Amino acid sequence: MNLDCNVAALMEGEVVQVQCRTCLTVQKYQPPVDESVKKEKILRKVMKMRENRLKLEAPSTEKEKPEPAAGWEALMASYNPAKGKVYDRRRKYSTGDFILHKTFGVGLVLSIDDDNTLDVIFRESREKLESCAPFEDL
Repeated sequence: MNLDCNVAALMEGEVVQVQCRTCLTVQKYQPPVDESVKKEKILRKVMKMRENRLKLEAPSTEKEKPEPAAGWEALMASYNPAKGKVYDRRRKYSTGDFILHKTFGVGLVLSIDDDNTLDVIFRESREKLESCAPFEDL
């Protein structure tokens, strides 16, 4: 039994009140709670919070997840993370470059239009992205 306080009152052999050794306040005695019971209670609370959050985040109409872009797995077989380029609209890219986009994830440049627009395939979509954009004056 871990007592960080002094017993202040006993009633019929049971501790009723305790006094803090530091600040000397007297309060009602609460028996120690078993750690496994405490962990179980916290886990239930966290799971309930998670369920509530998922209910709030879920859209009112259930949309199907987009299908992965056709041939994505085959294209990613040759992906080397060290050779991926972080996407920047001012940067120049070549066909076959892997890019890392902060919203869409890893993508492969399929083609480049005359106006330097990239046709990029990502896991869940195919996007047109800007490249070789001029630096803007500050």
